Amino acid sequence: MSRRFLYLSCVFAAIAWVLALTAFQGSACGAEARGLSYNTGIAAGPSQPGSEMTIELVSPSSVVGPRVFLRDVAMFNISDPVLLETLGGVDIGPAPLPGKERVLTLGQIQVRMRQRKIDPAAFAYVGPSRVVVQAVGIRVPAAQIEAAAVQAVCQALPQGVFLDSVSVARSEGDLVLAGLDPGAAQVITLVAAVADNGLSSGLVKVDTRVILDGAELKTTSVWLRVSVSRDVLVAVKWTPMGASLGSDDVRVERRPAPDLSTRVIPASPESVAGMRTRRAIPQGAVLLEDDIEPVPPLLGQAQVTLLANSRGIKVSVPAVALEDGWPGRVIRVRNTISGLEVMAVVSDAETVIAILDERGD
Repeated sequence: MSRRFLYLSCVFAAIAWVLALTAFQGSACGAEARGLSYNTGIAAGPSQPGSEMTIELVSPSSVVGPRVFLRDVAMFNISDPVLLETLGGVDIGPAPLPGKERVLTLGQIQVRMRQRKIDPAAFAYVGPSRVVVQAVGIRVPAAQIEAAAVQAVCQALPQGVFLDSVSVARSEGDLVLAGLDPGAAQVITLVAAVADNGLSSGLVKVDTRVILDGAELKTTSVWLRVSVSRDVLVAVKWTPMGASLGSDDVRVERRPAPDLSTRVIPASPESVAGMRTRRAIPQGAVLLEDDIEPVPPLLGQAQVTLLANSRGIKVSVPAVALEDGWPGRVIRVRNTISGLEVMAVVSDAETVIAILDERGD
């Protein structure tokens, strides 16, 4: 009897254990025991497509700022606000450079999720497995920057200088202002100016400042290959040193100007009338400022009156100027009576005043 009783007791115990195990597996706790949740403290539901826990990747996506976050490249179907905020703040990595793109894969995104202790298996994924990320910004075309540079060169041309040709030798290309919304009403101003090295034929650097609402955002440079010419005066014929010039002795020609720092004479024949040459000028040579000078009021070999005031006695004698002179300039003169040479100060075109020593001699 005891052996049969022991057998029946074992059978009934086995049946009861099976029934209890079945009931446990059908409960919500049994579902958790089967691994459909994770132990990060973030509640998660079933990860079936179309369920509440869905992450939809969007490609291409645009970002503002230096970092890419999950909220920049995905849309969420998640009811838990805490989980939603946590997912959106997952840092996926650096944003692409302005004007460039970066490709993110689903695997990279899931690695970043795990680093934040979020189980990627708890979510269903919709959309592409690769996301193209682009930096948001306003693009200023290189052609617009280069046009501003050319305009700056035109405005910097001195009077009488002409732009023969201009071409772009080097440019930094399109300028992308990262972080600015292209759809917003914004006025961007380009302010270009020739660099400190100045304007001349050859390579000219032009710096362009990009200004938005009065604030300078960036400066970009363009190198232009420039050829300029200018109107100059040239000698009609060979002219010796010391010769007086008239307006008929020169003519206006337009010549290439490789160096605008050269001090040429303004291209007006009347501007040299009455001047004299300081050196011999070959035919066809360009007249420079150092080539001519005004004709002095007192010329060498001119007859003058030499005045002297010695010990209260004023004396005047005829003399000859031995060199050219302007009022206030000291020149040599020769007393035509005594034949002596003395130093004298030019008073006017006809009078000089002798310079005496302390004794009046």
